[in-house]
Amino acid sequence: MWGSVSGGMGIAWTGWAGQLGILDMSMQPETALGIGMLGAIAGVRWAIGRFEGAKRKWWKDYNRVGEGLERNLKDTLEQVITERVLLIPEQATSGLDRLISKRKDEIEELREEVVGLDEHLNEITSP
Repeated sequence: MWGSVSGGMGIAWTGWAGQLGILDMSMQPETALGIGMLGAIAGVRWAIGRFEGAKRKWWKDYNRVGEGLERNLKDTLEQVITERVLLIPEQATSGLDRLISKRKDEIEELREEVVGLDEHLNEITSP
């Protein structure tokens, strides 16, 4: 950007230098000033375009990194909840399920024993 501004100023100065007799140029001072300003503005516009392109690229990268971080945070949170928070309750639940199954088996055995004793009692008490 500074190169185009300096170049534009140089062209404008060259036009005025011709008017002052320092350099022999066939350009009028107004034309030299206009060309110098046009060159400077073209350089500034070019620099703005490059800045806008770089800014778009930066925001694109920023969003991409943000999405990646969001995915990583979700995965890490899920992993921590599964491995650290839910592990003990799940183990307790499976332990309780085993105890319940064991108690049901014991109750069924006792029920069968009661039925057998009831039949035996009926045999003894019936004439």
